[in-house]
Amino acid sequence: MRKMTPCGKTAQTVKAVLCDEKARTVAQLVDEAILTAPTIRDILRKMHATKQVYIADWTHSDYGRPLPIWKIGYAPDAQPPDHKKRERPKSERQLAAEERTRAQRIEEELQQPAFRHPWDEWLFGPPPVTASTHQFTRRICRMDMTVTADEMEAV
Repeated sequence: MRKMTPCGKTAQTVKAVLCDEKARTVAQLVDEAILTAPTIRDILRKMHATKQVYIADWTHSDYGRPLPIWKIGYAPDAQPPDHKKRERPKSERQLAAEERTRAQRIEEELQQPAFRHPWDEWLFGPPPVTASTHQFTRRICRMDMTVTADEMEAV
């Protein structure tokens, strides 16, 4: 199998930028080498395969994605960070808004009658009184489930 060796003017440009032993991200290399990010990523991948560069450290992008910091030379790569989603603390305003929407959804759900087939009462009798188990309602609900003759004919 043939080894990939980066050559050409673009590879030499990236090597020249990295030769000062300073670690850089792809975005920093784009600024300094005046090349496109896909080109630099491709060159770095090839140089990494031939052990000319290594991942010195990791940083996070603005979107929370881990980004490698590249350095010239050969050393073991730094371990990538855990793929845990970084959670930002919620403000009091956000928490209050979530609480309002949660309570509003519960109220809307309680206003809608539960579906009950007309034969259920005939088979199982009248519905028992049920207590809501949700922490926000704390009330006992009972729905009138009597079926009229007109409703039975419609079914």
